[in-house]
Amino acid sequence: MTTPSRRTLLKWALGAGQFALLERAGLLGSRAAHAADTDVPSRLVVLYIPGGYRPAYYFTPMDDAEIPLCVPTPSTYSAEPVFFDASKVVNLAPANGPYKPLRTWQSWNPLNPAERGGFSPLMYGFTHFALHEQMSVLHGIDQGSNDHSSAFIGSMCGVAGADYRAPAIHSVIANHLFEKYRESRPLPFVVVSGERGTPLGMGLPSHASPIRVPSIQALKPQLSSKPADNPWWTGLDARTEGPELDARGQPTGGTLKTTTVERFSLSRAQQLMDRSTGKVDNYLEGLHGSLSSVSRVLATDVVSVLEGTKGIDLMTANRPAYLSSYLANQSFTYTFGNANFHLTGLDPRMDLALRLLKSDLCTSLHVSLQLDFDTHNGFGHGYSCAHGRGLMDCVARFLGEAQGRARSRQAGQDAAR
Repeated sequence: MTTPSRRTLLKWALGAGQFALLERAGLLGSRAAHAADTDVPSRLVVLYIPGGYRPAYYFTPMDDAEIPLCVPTPSTYSAEPVFFDASKVVNLAPANGPYKPLRTWQSWNPLNPAERGGFSPLMYGFTHFALHEQMSVLHGIDQGSNDHSSAFIGSMCGVAGADYRAPAIHSVIANHLFEKYRESRPLPFVVVSGERGTPLGMGLPSHASPIRVPSIQALKPQLSSKPADNPWWTGLDARTEGPELDARGQPTGGTLKTTTVERFSLSRAQQLMDRSTGKVDNYLEGLHGSLSSVSRVLATDVVSVLEGTKGIDLMTANRPAYLSSYLANQSFTYTFGNANFHLTGLDPRMDLALRLLKSDLCTSLHVSLQLDFDTHNGFGHGYSCAHGRGLMDCVARFLGEAQGRARSRQAGQDAAR
């Protein structure tokens, strides 16, 4: 018998550890899991920043004595201040038991956070929206992935490698909460944008697989029930509510509003099950599950729901003063380099992501933040510091918008009582 190398043992340990954690949480099974009725978060949002950025420039885990050993001397990148020394680091939140305080480089002028020229308002969003009150930052461990694909897999499911060793965490959460929210969330897992790839739900039911929704306009030809969008469905879209059946004709415990065409299509799997191999049966179950999901989406008329939901709302109605030097008609952008650089293009995807969350149509959501940090030159650290702080401030605005919506909803509930 060949003696395993330390590298092989480490790979086994990482894989086994990931599976053990998922299994212990009851999240790994291929069947739809049942979420406990407890007051815990019920949705997952992943704002994905493609490769190479250095989070220590944004949230600093180092002690003061370690900063000069790891952070370059303060300078500028394209007229934007970058890097810092220990005297410029401030606590956003106090220490919490054994956990270190949340710290960042204060690049802004505390007397006027919007001031430019030697100062930068980037990262001030975490203070403006008081996100430290409900926020923790976890600095991960490099698994030594050797290419883009394995690094992406590592960030999605926790095991670096050429193949998915465990389902994407998005799909795991969508599957775990499916039974509880099957009637109200017709889009369990949505990918708004994914420049570097789409997370996959390997080995999980079809309802845990990603649904790509790049825009409301892109949904209209397929999912809109309005005659103006899809006139060919006129007269064929009458729905009848009844118990939802699985591929073998057994009740799932849910209900489904189906058209005549959908009922016929959903009945076909029952006639074909157990006539071939187990793999064929699994394939038929996947097709049946996909048809059920599509039926639920069509019955909900998600296009009308999304069109009637405001995405970027608070950020435009009450624009934070520290953004006064930014593009006036954009909420998720930043500028520097004497205004020669403008990050644009994030508003549409962030707006759609916020609509999906505020309408409560989905459980898991994946959004790529577009800018790639995979640099291979001497300016890579300056690039990462400047642009990374810009993107992280966009993250703060996204969280602030979502938090504002949650507070408004809670205030309405309190008033109703």
